Amino acid sequence: METRRWKKVRILAKGRILKDARIEQGYSAKNFAALVGVSKQQIYVIEKGTSGVSEKTAAQIARRLGMSFNELFDIVWPNGDEDTPSIDPVTARTQRQLIFDN
Repeated sequence: METRRWKKVRILAKGRILKDARIEQGYSAKNFAALVGVSKQQIYVIEKGTSGVSEKTAAQIARRLGMSFNELFDIVWPNGDEDTPSIDPVTARTQRQLIFDN
């Protein structure tokens, strides 16, 4: 088994899915940003999927949209490892580390 520290991964939004879900539920970027606790500009950056997002913000976004973390976000390992575990960041943070079979 291999252990990886959660802090070494990046969380990237599946931009179009996130934006479509926000709009479909009637949230403007400004209103949604206020609910999530970030700026409107940060919502735009997150939706582009080019900048990482904290696990707290990702969890808040998923909760507000009533969707799962995996529907809205990808976990990217720094070495480009394709074998990402199917675990949400809240669980990972609780466990403090990700453990998976090779």
